[in-house]
Amino acid sequence: WANGRTEPFWREFKELDLPQGLVEKVETFRANGRIFRFNEELFAEVAWLQVMMGQGIEPSGYHPLADAPGDAGVDKYLTSIEELVAAKVGRMPTHADYIGQNCAAAAVAWKE
Repeated sequence: WANGRTEPFWREFKELDLPQGLVEKVETFRANGRIFRFNEELFAEVAWLQVMMGQGIEPSGYHPLADAPGDAGVDKYLTSIEELVAAKVGRMPTHADYIGQNCAAAAVAWKE
């Protein structure tokens, strides 16, 4: 429906009426980037984000609650994520070490 393709197959689908639930989901996302999920539907929130953005549907604004923590609160939260990731990465082997320990092939004698 939103993919912009022009082949006959896709034109037919572009002309169909969308189900009301999908209309509401797209309108809400366009308004403020909010994604909601009903009753264990197939797509999770991340999948809906990928679908919307992949089809060129972008929000024109954002939900006002995004401003609630304030800049200091957001900075503190992002810093805590950065520190957590850095701590985890610091305990991981390098790529070369991982390959050497887990994936390296046995040496093969080469004959000419």
